[in-house]
Amino acid sequence: AVIGDTEITDASEINDDNCANQATMGGGIYSLGNLYIGYKLEDDATEFSAENLVEDENSTVTIQGNYANTTSNLGGGGVYVGGKFDMASGLISGNQANNGGGVMATATGEAEFTMTGGEIAGNSAAKGSGVYVGTCTFTMSGAARVNAGNDVYLASRQKITIGGAFSGSDIVATITPTNYNTALEHPVLGGESELVESLCGRFAVTPGRTQSG
Repeated sequence: AVIGDTEITDASEINDDNCANQATMGGGIYSLGNLYIGYKLEDDATEFSAENLVEDENSTVTIQGNYANTTSNLGGGGVYVGGKFDMASGLISGNQANNGGGVMATATGEAEFTMTGGEIAGNSAAKGSGVYVGTCTFTMSGAARVNAGNDVYLASRQKITIGGAFSGSDIVATITPTNYNTALEHPVLGGESELVESLCGRFAVTPGRTQSG
């Protein structure tokens, strides 16, 4: 699914917002396939495929006010990702869940969440108020931001992969590892060594506390 293509005009009702929904998992969006937010088809594309997608600078998608009402280890207040999710712009805000207030990304195999732009802010959860990274490759670069007050919770042995340079000079995400005692054994940042070395200062870490799960 492509969400936020501003050139689509043949729908009976245009509404970029996805608000005030409730579900056991994925209060706003539940996706096990390929999900793209902030993209559109190239002008000369004759068929839909990931290779024919380009970022849409005019896209303004908001996923807001949704609730994943499960008390289990699953969740995803705004978005539950069990497949591939690319986010180039937009806002995920004001969503609630037990795990992954904004986004929960995990799968039986492995989910992929690539964030090159957009903002995750103002969500709430017991673990991962911004993003819960389960069995998932979570990659950040560019203008991607998980804002202060929303953390990225990393399940056991998970990390954030730095996919390239970031815009600006602010903190791009605050990391909460599952276990602070093993964070040095299992680094919380990955990617090319030069990128990790030069950009590690763009990340903060939640003050240490004992956690499990």
